[in-house]
Amino acid sequence: MRRTEWKQIISSHHVNDEAIVAHNLTKQYTKGNFLAVDQLSFAVGKEQFFGLLGINGAGKTTTFKMLTGDFPVTHGNAYIQNYQLIKDLNKYQSNIGYCPQFDALLDRLNSYETLYLYGRLRGIPDKYIAEEVDKMIKKVDLTLHANRKSKNYSGGNKRKLS
Repeated sequence: MRRTEWKQIISSHHVNDEAIVAHNLTKQYTKGNFLAVDQLSFAVGKEQFFGLLGINGAGKTTTFKMLTGDFPVTHGNAYIQNYQLIKDLNKYQSNIGYCPQFDALLDRLNSYETLYLYGRLRGIPDKYIAEEVDKMIKKVDLTLHANRKSKNYSGGNKRKLS
């Protein structure tokens, strides 16, 4: 995309049309002067899941760690709604979900308990959490298994819950 097209997407109206917009994300490690991610730009539509594919060392994990705020960005920015990764980190983070490579589950909790826990950690107000948990369980098709401990889930259902 040309620079003018990215400027249009980054305007608040267009950012709100996408679930997330990453613009020129760059990660330069000072130790060894290593460039891990070089001006990566993309947009993901609302109601979509996405992932990154590539060889080892391509920058996939670094990209996700930048997008979640776990690693500082050397250059560029990301946007969710009107929130910027660089300027509005807490509000930005409250609007992003991330499924890591390995399941981050406490195997003695069921789907409801797991999502309540993560919802509270993410700052979802108590008055909304039950409704949000129910919506997410339906959305990822875990209703039939939601009351079972996650250690008894199939691999696919563990990924859905993650």
